[in-house]
Amino acid sequence: MIACGDPTPTDSATAASTGSDSDAPAATETAASAATVTDGGSNSETAASTTEGEVTVTAGDPTTENLPTTGPDPTTVGDTTTTTTGDTTTTGDTTTTGDTTGDTTGDTTTEGVATTEGDTTTTTGGDDPWDCEGGEPITVNEQGKYSTLAAAVAAAPPQAIITVCPGTYQEAVVIDRPLTLLGAGQDKTFLDGSGTSTPIFIDRVSVTIEGFTFQHGEAEHDPLGNSLCGGALAIDDAAQPMMVTVKDCTFTDNHGQFGGAICYDGNGNNDIAELVLEGVTITGNSADVNGGGLFSYAPTKMTDTTIVENTAGNQGGGLYFSYCNSVIEGGAVKQNTAGEGGGMFLQSPVTVDVTASDWGFGQAQENVPNDVQHYVNEYGFFGDDVSFHCEYPVWNMGMCALK
Repeated sequence: MIACGDPTPTDSATAASTGSDSDAPAATETAASAATVTDGGSNSETAASTTEGEVTVTAGDPTTENLPTTGPDPTTVGDTTTTTTGDTTTTGDTTTTGDTTGDTTGDTTTEGVATTEGDTTTTTGGDDPWDCEGGEPITVNEQGKYSTLAAAVAAAPPQAIITVCPGTYQEAVVIDRPLTLLGAGQDKTFLDGSGTSTPIFIDRVSVTIEGFTFQHGEAEHDPLGNSLCGGALAIDDAAQPMMVTVKDCTFTDNHGQFGGAICYDGNGNNDIAELVLEGVTITGNSADVNGGGLFSYAPTKMTDTTIVENTAGNQGGGLYFSYCNSVIEGGAVKQNTAGEGGGMFLQSPVTVDVTASDWGFGQAQENVPNDVQHYVNEYGFFGDDVSFHCEYPVWNMGMCALK
């Protein structure tokens, strides 16, 4: 994008400026493509084995509704009779040896215990807060169950919380209402574009996304108005207050013309929009033109976010910012590559404030050909644990300086 009155930039700069001030057409896509879900959950159904010597109970579900409370035979001929009457709570491992007749009456609660003639071992599995063993893997507001994320989004009311169980979801989903998406963890829940589609397109609404890995995405949306932008996550701006927050997510092996992993169209200069990245890893993504990892026209705040080994054919191997004020706190931006601005390219008007961030120390960790570049300046190597501030009010004026 070229600010009003900017002189014609070089060829590489021209590619960066195309279409930034145009209003992107509202997305009309309302349904996802056919989805494939592969269950990646690790919980198993409750299994109980009873032997005369040793008993092991393993529960994938934290409930103990089906666990045995007595041995295999409630009556064993012997010399001892044990009778328990009243309210009884037993917790832990119980071992009963000898000839015993068990007769238990009253209200009894047994938590994770099996009792037999011999040794008893009890093993309790992990929690299953979203009932991932209950059939369909996606839940809306802890009630409705759905087989695909697209179906859950279509059924969800505004401000709903959608929880997604472990697995790989090959979908292309349009989100057109304010929602929160919660995955089971970036090592468990995968949104996969299959090399043909963008897993998530946010159509002018505030959304929070947490606990996913976005992989194999291919940009298919045009939020900038003239190019495919956002291989894994594409965001169309509403020109009104909105916030997109991404927490504890990984973006890898995604591709687009602009914004290999993430693209946010700030609609020219929307200061009341915001993109927030917290604990995010963006690695191994690529863009044909600008912003191999992230391309953003909206105010962006990055906290403890890692931008590593991304590439762009033209500008901003790791990051590309324009028409926005952005903040980077902690995290790392290193080993990214582009024609200009391997770590970050800045297009005016823009400011970026960096605090205690790692921009590579030593040749093996450097961004190529440099850490930061603007049309009139470039900055070689800031190093690790660095703090600096960049401000470029117009295309031919400004600078970056250490704080």
